[in-house]
Amino acid sequence: MYKVNNKVMHALHGLGTIESIEEKDILGSVSTFAVVAFDKMQVMVNLESRNSSIRIPITSDGVEGIMDHLKNCQPELPNNHNQRHKMILELIKAGDIEKTCLVVKGLTLLSQKRDLAARDAKALEQSMRLLSEELGNAVGSEPEALHETLTQACLENEKELVNA
Repeated sequence: MYKVNNKVMHALHGLGTIESIEEKDILGSVSTFAVVAFDKMQVMVNLESRNSSIRIPITSDGVEGIMDHLKNCQPELPNNHNQRHKMILELIKAGDIEKTCLVVKGLTLLSQKRDLAARDAKALEQSMRLLSEELGNAVGSEPEALHETLTQACLENEKELVNA
């Protein structure tokens, strides 16, 4: 399934490239690992684990569906900052692009109501980076160029609800 030079999405680190696939003997058990390179680091991921934290990125065919999901999803983040932070981490660690959309939209909407706490601001930055890297890879665009587009998508239907 995974091959050297394939692009992969890591739940926490974003878009990376598989540099090598190796078998490692750990405590008498042989497992297959992928060495994934990111901008400033490498991560070794167990490919045999059900929760390997990497997946194949979406293609250009999936971008419209993700943008529709971002516009129409209704995230419900807890008001309590500790509960909210725990929920956000769980959503990001899931590695699912639709769950990342929930974090981006929820925190973007919250930022329109009030200044974000430091943890929330960092989580918004991380989730926005993950989403923009994956979508940028799919459409051949720089991730930074997508930040404003993603923010506007988050706010689009909210304006319609306010004006209705």
